[in-house]
Amino acid sequence: MASGNFLIGDNLSVEGFNKYIIPSLKMYDIKVSDVLYKKLASKGILISLVRDVGEKTSLLEEFVQKSMEEAYSEVNKDFEKHPSKCLVYPHQICNGGNWAWNIIGVYSDDKTASKLFPSLALDYFAEVLTNRLENIEESMSDFAEKFEVFK
Repeated sequence: MASGNFLIGDNLSVEGFNKYIIPSLKMYDIKVSDVLYKKLASKGILISLVRDVGEKTSLLEEFVQKSMEEAYSEVNKDFEKHPSKCLVYPHQICNGGNWAWNIIGVYSDDKTASKLFPSLALDYFAEVLTNRLENIEESMSDFAEKFEVFK
């Protein structure tokens, strides 16, 4: 068995993730053990995956790539039929040859990814929160300068 934590997609909706990514992962017997649907500043959807790959943990990465290729193919089919009604656009899975998935970590057992998942989720939330607080601080500073309140 192998497990891994990944960021999947570029700004995917929950509906799009569930319609295209989940079935594509299931095609390759990949189990999604944890999901954080909150979009992480366009980084993707955080997931933990588990699959029996024997001793070769790199096979998990290969199966994720195949799953993304399958999802991309399905998205393209739907996009060609109904471009205005798409839940996912092709560039959200692959843009200019760059696949929209990143490995955070791959592990040689089926439990490590899930054990690390809460810490990873908190880390990403902290990053998003920090960015938002910095934006608020900047806006307040601009506001104060505009009205010369704190001079």
